[in-house]
This record gives sequence, structure tokens and C-alpha cells, in this order.
Amino acid sequence: MAQQGAGHTRTAAPRPSLVDLIKVVLRLGPKQINDEIQLAIGQMKTKGIAAGIAAALMVVGLVFLTFLVVALIVAAVAAFGLIFELWAAA
Repeated sequence: MAQQGAGHTRTAAPRPSLVDLIKVVLRLGPKQINDEIQLAIGQMKTKGIAAGIAAALMVVGLVFLTFLVVALIVAAVAAFGLIFELWAAA
């Protein structure tokens, strides 16, 4: 069996001139820059939200750590209260 599409010849597209290329760059360049800026702004908003959530979680963790330290101090005073007089334990 012979393939009928085996003898394709490529036709070369006409090459645009330098002036045409400059016109295209001047037309599409600002659009490209604006699109890139909008994309960067969107990514920075996403990263900012993630950083804000991380900072909030760190603050909550520090609050719990503070509660833990206060509870340990109270427990230490209570433990010393069993050994010493209460006024000496504090």
C-alpha cells in the first residue's frame, strides 16, 4: 500500500520585515508588561495572605507558650509550698 500524503512539501511563510517586527513589539510589549505586573501582584497577594496566616499562628503559639510558663511558675510555687512555708515558697 502506498501512502498518499508522503510527498508533502512545505511552503515557507513570508518573513516579516524588521519594521513589522518593531510594530508588533510596540503593540504587544505594553500588554505583556501589564500582564506580567498583574500576575506578580496576584502572586504577592497570595504570599502576603500566607505570611499573615503564619504570623497569626506564631502569635497564638507565643500566647500559649506564655500561659505554659505562667502555669509552670505557679506549679513550682505550689511544689515549694509543700516543702517550705508558703511565704518562703513565693
